[in-house]
Amino acid sequence: MWKTDVWDDFKMCFPDNNNGSRIIMTTRFNEVALYAKQCSEPHYLCFLNEQESWNLLQKKLFHEEGCPTKLLQVGKEISDKCQGLPLFIILVAGILGNMEVKPNCRIEDKANSWKRVTDSLSSKLVSDREHNWMDLIELSYKHWPHHLKSCFLYFGTFLEDQEIPVSKLIMLWISEGFVQKAESKKQEDIAEEYLMNLISRNLVMVAKRRSIGGEKSCRVHDLLHKFCLEKAEEESLLHVTTSLKNKFLPFPIVIITVLIPMILVLQRLQ
Repeated sequence: MWKTDVWDDFKMCFPDNNNGSRIIMTTRFNEVALYAKQCSEPHYLCFLNEQESWNLLQKKLFHEEGCPTKLLQVGKEISDKCQGLPLFIILVAGILGNMEVKPNCRIEDKANSWKRVTDSLSSKLVSDREHNWMDLIELSYKHWPHHLKSCFLYFGTFLEDQEIPVSKLIMLWISEGFVQKAESKKQEDIAEEYLMNLISRNLVMVAKRRSIGGEKSCRVHDLLHKFCLEKAEEESLLHVTTSLKNKFLPFPIVIITVLIPMILVLQRLQ
């Protein structure tokens, strides 16, 4: 929750009927937590210590397997530079886990690639926690293929913290022309591969899974949503405007959807 007036509107939906129910509210703003408290003081989450940071990074990268000995030193340097922020550690794990390496590359080559990531985590990431996440996401973003960039930035067209049906998202990606065509695969299957790629990079979270397997809905973290909005507007993919209800309205996407078929028709007439 971002503002105190949102809590004023929200709490009216939950009258106190003395039935012992509880509500957990999360916020990054101390004044909002203090304003909304009822019977108990806010619970402040602590940063991870060095060992906890390393354990989280190692778990995200290697699961139950241990980290190779030759990657231990550089791996711990990376986790230390994340300054105990779990979101940073998870995003960095997505960068390391999806780095392009040559087939049958030596462990030394991977260590050198990790060292370049360490060098990219500049002192700015440590000193400015209000904006450091943007630099970290940008570090990952600039190495993605073009189709993944468009698909990820498209999350900015949805509301913050919105749970998005995967089937709807895939159809929207296809209709906007973000999904490449292939003779041997359906576009729906290719779009699903894009989504799984974003999930594997820890950029998209699975909200619900289908009982028969697969993802039913997904969403993005609020910080990543903000990155999508700002980057999409910077690259002229979206024009962000705020209505009275504080909803974000995508502008150029409608134009793109209409103009592309017209261009194709003109090309055929020529």
